[in-house]
Amino acid sequence: MRKAAGEEAVRRCGVAWTILQPAIYAQTVSRMIVGPDDEVGVPWDPEAPMAAVHLGDVAEVAATVLTEDGHHAATYELAGPERLGLSAMIATVARVTGRTLRTRRLGPGDWGLFERGSPEADAVEAMRAEYDAHGLPGNANVLGWLLGRPATSFADAVLSDLRRPS
Repeated sequence: MRKAAGEEAVRRCGVAWTILQPAIYAQTVSRMIVGPDDEVGVPWDPEAPMAAVHLGDVAEVAATVLTEDGHHAATYELAGPERLGLSAMIATVARVTGRTLRTRRLGPGDWGLFERGSPEADAVEAMRAEYDAHGLPGNANVLGWLLGRPATSFADAVLSDLRRPS
């Protein structure tokens, strides 16, 4: 709801605008998975479909809409090319890295990011409940159209992250 309110404020601000709505970033998921431990904390239903988008693809689209005409008053949903649950993403990371990974379901508040009961923690829990119920599926057609090429797969996103220095 906060994002919707922010987008509405942008639409009413009186200047040219374009809104990008990226799905969950592949890097967020791969960083969550590619840690020093072989145990992966899973914060929502591991089978919930997600269309993780590569951050590099989002950056490329942002550069396009900022430098080319024709994007004023457009809202673009940016989703990756696959609908994968965390279990499939974890299996992909294991395959790409050659590691054996185990999963552990995290309970409410186990993320440890925010003080329990804070507005931020409540927002994370609301997001988790939404992902448990519906995932975050998407369609990569808009992203591919804006890129002029197919969107980056989750496996390729993981590989590119592994090649990049931390």
